[in-house]
Amino acid sequence: MIKSIFKSTFFRRTYLILLDICIISTSYTLSKLITDNSYSFKNLNSDIYLLVITNLLFIILYLFTGQYKSLTKYMSSFGAYKILIRNTIAIVLLGIVFNKNNNDFFNFNNLIVFGLLLNLLSAVLRFFIRDFLIFYINLFEKRIKKRIVIYGAGEAGCLLLKTFRLSSNYNVLFFVDDSKRFKNRTIDGIPIYSPEILFQKKENIDIIYLAIPSLDKSKKIKILNKLKDLSMKVLFLPSLKQITDGELPPDHVRPIKAEDLLGRDPIKPDENLMKESLSNKVICVSGAGGSIGSEICKQIMNYSPKFLILLDNCEENLYSISEELFSLNEKNNVKIKAVLINICDKYSLTNLFRKYKIDILYHAAAYKHVPLVEANPISGMSNNIFSTINLCELSNIYEIEKMVLISSDKAVRPSNIMGATKRVCEIIVKSYSVISKKNNLRTIYSSVRFGNVLGSSGSVVPLFSKQIQKGGPITLTHPDIIRYFMTIQEAAQLVIQSSALALGGEIFLLDMGSPVSILSLAKKMISLSGLKLKDKNSNKGDIEIKMTGLRPGEKLYEELLINKKSERTENNLIFKDLEKKLDYMELFNMIEVLKSLLLKGEIKESIIQLKKIVPEWDQSEKIKKLIY
Repeated sequence: MIKSIFKSTFFRRTYLILLDICIISTSYTLSKLITDNSYSFKNLNSDIYLLVITNLLFIILYLFTGQYKSLTKYMSSFGAYKILIRNTIAIVLLGIVFNKNNNDFFNFNNLIVFGLLLNLLSAVLRFFIRDFLIFYINLFEKRIKKRIVIYGAGEAGCLLLKTFRLSSNYNVLFFVDDSKRFKNRTIDGIPIYSPEILFQKKENIDIIYLAIPSLDKSKKIKILNKLKDLSMKVLFLPSLKQITDGELPPDHVRPIKAEDLLGRDPIKPDENLMKESLSNKVICVSGAGGSIGSEICKQIMNYSPKFLILLDNCEENLYSISEELFSLNEKNNVKIKAVLINICDKYSLTNLFRKYKIDILYHAAAYKHVPLVEANPISGMSNNIFSTINLCELSNIYEIEKMVLISSDKAVRPSNIMGATKRVCEIIVKSYSVISKKNNLRTIYSSVRFGNVLGSSGSVVPLFSKQIQKGGPITLTHPDIIRYFMTIQEAAQLVIQSSALALGGEIFLLDMGSPVSILSLAKKMISLSGLKLKDKNSNKGDIEIKMTGLRPGEKLYEELLINKKSERTENNLIFKDLEKKLDYMELFNMIEVLKSLLLKGEIKESIIQLKKIVPEWDQSEKIKKLIY
């Protein structure tokens, strides 16, 4: 009720006008008393008409110059300067009007004193009453405020404090900062402490806002590792550039993401390689609606391709990415074609290649969810292997400049059908590269192999986030599982850059840093969400981690190299796997046998044949029981 009254435009303007009349009248009276020794309050009755004229002049000027349109709650020093300018104009007008009428009501000394008093009272009373009203409204609302701490006493932290000061939802308790130069100092009355105080006062804190957007990854990891022991919700502030450029407001915060816990900074792309691969090219992406394929498409749009062709057999995914790209295309003027197609259908694919003169082909389409492919081996083998053969064959026929396969670390000494099919795809691509070079054909073939991608479908991180939001439990297959991780942007950029480096037959891989313990990642996500782990040592916790056992075909760790040998490329973070040469004629004969078995629906024989093509495949117990 109280708040609705204060929010009324009529009430607010009436209150401001009455406030200004009081300020003007008080300033007038005090200026006369100061400059005229013979003046007393008894003289006010005789000067009443002059006081009315003065008030009218000021109020009319204020109304016409929009003084009452601004929101007092958000008034800053800029607003005070505008009031100062208005007051100066009004005082000059008063001097002119009364001097013309030979009225000494406002002599020079009186004008100066009047102006000083008017500006002082205008500024002080406005800010004081604004803060008083905010306090008064909050008092009546009886709202429970979030008790927050701002980590970082720099510019970003100050911006955040100013934003929270205008809200009735937050109470900033104090700042913390690692820098000793801030010790025992304050910001706008809020004390600054060293981070150790968080452990002493953690019971009184609801949220910690990490307001050091320029912090490098290693230092950020150190801070997060400290904060995880508090079991307190931690939120990130955007970068100052995002705030000052207007991309995000100062109070736009986000929860901790898994990429914040990677232990390394995201790898920046080589802009020259990106441009070389994409600029003014006709580019086709298979699996364009998938997580990797869609990100490749979004990255491509930044480098002015001539034409972008999207291939996918999922209507919903294809519609989603095409709509997103069309919205991005307002600035770039790139031709975009979305094609709903099954790339295992060679006839439809041939018509497409015949119609469009494609320069670069990125093959991201695949069935990649390990348990699903393990449970549906015929579909998994047919889709992954024969879609790759179709694209490789048509790339030669229609003289595509470069064909790039998106592979997986699961292709290295595979333990599941998905990984085995990906390994077959790598060998197929390498075989077509040998054929292309042998016959002096135009197409350059290569593959890109990387680990787990944060944010992709099937990634463990969004799964953990959903489970935490639901109150748990978090499901983990084994406590000793470790994985390499990269962001989805890094994965897409690696694919694109490698196509510029490709000379034919390479399998490219990225220096992904150290592997990450999935159990440790889960624990950090729980604690940095402001929750506590529930285990045998703490039954009062919030989220439990349950071990479900390794899934069929799942490994404790993944690898990127088959023979442990790699060679650095001209990009220091991209390597290529040095593999032995292969007999492509023997490979294609074995694949023909596999194709025949798959068409007949012979599951057991198809799996045995796949094992012959990929002898290093360590089959799961489920698969072994099926075939032996």
